[in-house]
Amino acid sequence: MSFRVLLSVVFVVLSYASTIAQDCVPDQNITESGFHPKQVDPAIAGQEYKQVLQIRVFKDTTVVINGNTIKATIDSIRVNDILGLPTGFYYTCSRKNCSYIPDSTGCATLHGNPKESDIGDYPLKIAIQTFGKVAGFNTSQKDTLEQFMVQVSKFGFVENQYSQIQGLLYPNPSSNGIFFLKPGFESSIQRILISNIEGVLIEDLEVSGIVDLQHLSSGMYLYRVQLNNGRFSSGKLSITH
Repeated sequence: MSFRVLLSVVFVVLSYASTIAQDCVPDQNITESGFHPKQVDPAIAGQEYKQVLQIRVFKDTTVVINGNTIKATIDSIRVNDILGLPTGFYYTCSRKNCSYIPDSTGCATLHGNPKESDIGDYPLKIAIQTFGKVAGFNTSQKDTLEQFMVQVSKFGFVENQYSQIQGLLYPNPSSNGIFFLKPGFESSIQRILISNIEGVLIEDLEVSGIVDLQHLSSGMYLYRVQLNNGRFSSGKLSITH
């Protein structure tokens, strides 16, 4: 019998922001089960790293016992450990014992201060334990998810050239909430995501030369640009009406 988690990733909610007062705020707008996002931002040697993961647990699944398909009800999924993190990295959870329940989004945060000696790729293994009921009997199943990899790179490396672009959205700060995309990059971008300073997604924008955020209040926001090559660029935007 197996409670293998089937993860469905819908969108990205994350940031490098080291000034956020709380580690993370669960985004209850997420209704698709799984870990969000599908992949995490690269870490840059010499810069503080903070990555928010939103976690939504599915309520029901099925298992096959002696050739019969039986419904299983999930009570909770606990993250027992995250293995393979770079030296000095650690994680925190929004819920006690890193235990997440169905029908409610939780979150976790990866922290670190990578050095040049840490440069490299770090495939992560998330050790989880699923608790539930099958035919009225309590049961649990351990599993390991291998969805994520943290890449630690040196500032200015070619593979991270998009992440290091200065002025990708300008002017920044903006006095009216209108930002322009740096010329020459529109064809390289798939989508632009805007989050509040707590990492909660508030805008998923179609790509154009203009990013119109006039309707947002004055303050600091986070942007995440998804590129055609699968990589991302992240940063902060300031609106001063």
